[in-house]
Amino acid sequence: MPTPAPRAPIRPVPAVPRLVSVLDGLTALVALVAASTLVTGGFRAEFLGLRVSTTSWWRVALVALVLLAARHAWRRSPWFASRGWHAYMRWRQDAVTRATWPVIVTTRLGVLVVGLLAVHAIGYPQGRAPIRVAEGEVANLPARFDAGWYLTIATRGYEYLPNRFDRQQNLVFFPAFPTLMAWVSLLFARQVVWSGAIVSMVAFAWAMRYLFRLARELMDEARAVVAVALLAAYPFAVFFSAPYTEGLFLLAMLGAWWHLRRDERWAGFAWGFVAGLTRPNGCLLSVPLALVVVAPLWKHGRLQRPPDGWLGVVDRLVVAAAPGLGMLAYSAYVYDVTGDPFMWIRLQAAWGRENIGVAAFLAGEWRSLGEQGLYGYATGDVPNFLNALAALLVGASLVPVWRRFGAPAAVLLAVNLAPSLASGGWLSVGRATSVLFPLFLWLADVVPARHRLVWIAAFAALQAFAATLFFTWRPVF
Repeated sequence: MPTPAPRAPIRPVPAVPRLVSVLDGLTALVALVAASTLVTGGFRAEFLGLRVSTTSWWRVALVALVLLAARHAWRRSPWFASRGWHAYMRWRQDAVTRATWPVIVTTRLGVLVVGLLAVHAIGYPQGRAPIRVAEGEVANLPARFDAGWYLTIATRGYEYLPNRFDRQQNLVFFPAFPTLMAWVSLLFARQVVWSGAIVSMVAFAWAMRYLFRLARELMDEARAVVAVALLAAYPFAVFFSAPYTEGLFLLAMLGAWWHLRRDERWAGFAWGFVAGLTRPNGCLLSVPLALVVVAPLWKHGRLQRPPDGWLGVVDRLVVAAAPGLGMLAYSAYVYDVTGDPFMWIRLQAAWGRENIGVAAFLAGEWRSLGEQGLYGYATGDVPNFLNALAALLVGASLVPVWRRFGAPAAVLLAVNLAPSLASGGWLSVGRATSVLFPLFLWLADVVPARHRLVWIAAFAALQAFAATLFFTWRPVF
């Protein structure tokens, strides 16, 4: 087999002051707004009481040129375009990019293609999609199920009807994701649902970079690639191509986990705070993050004094608390609106969520399995059976994950799975498991090399099936 030709080395670009980098980034952003205004006609929006609008592309382009001229008058070299080109080439030749990008593109776009084909080949149960934001099926494709709730928040904000616990209300959905939807849609002619899908896919791509780097620290590079492929092909990874919170939540979890492990406290705190503002169960991430801080100090049955003293431990525990602080920040807003900071919990009753406990729920499902038999149980409600298989896989991984990756990783699995089982049964369990990255690290580590393609292919086939159900409005969550 011929040896591949070596890649040409990238000529290094001289380092520049941080302010130059800021000016270059701002120039690129303003140029992007100018291009968007030229194509879409611009936008009008309001941020924190300030009205922002741009309808004249040449005025925005003029601002970009002024910024560019000021930047080069102060620091003539290296050129703005040269820095951008070299940054792109570094990204393209980066080992993480080469390992993750083909998997990301294939799976995320593949899900959308399967969904569009399913819409045309199978159609909708009632002959028409319950939510339509456009007449064309391509433009309307991401508008499925909970995307409608995020759309209302992104376009109209939160709405509250007092004392109506029988009605579903959008206060139960946390603000980070719909806020990003609204901001990104300004660049895409207010195509809000597609902007949500873009946010989700970009967040997923970023999360896969974190996952690969984390896996590469814990195992060899071949297994790290398998971990990325298994998560991307996972049946419920279909939600990473839709306007759902899974992509952003996975990114925030991995970002907080990665930076806290490396004692990069500001970045860890920021990602943790985003996690707490993304999903109702995001605050539970604080529990395994706290264990990331404490577990290395627990030796011989007691806590050992850390090298940098107990004050450093307190600082890191504050970082671990960031997801909980994010939840409390949203709860403060809910209190201002409703008078009850945890109204977002009480309103979930309208979705049929009743906390009966994990043991009681599983006992009932075991009785149902005994009465119907495996075939009857599986075919009676196929989406629920898929969710049950996802829960079974996570449950089987708890002890091995603990032994291989430590208590924090196993606790992360448990605190995400148990609340879903206790309050919603199989409802949303598949979605909850799709972000549990220790599961995929474990699978990549234990599945023999000769069986890896089998697992990935089986996952991908079930993901295509899930995409068919999801995009044709057959419940799969």
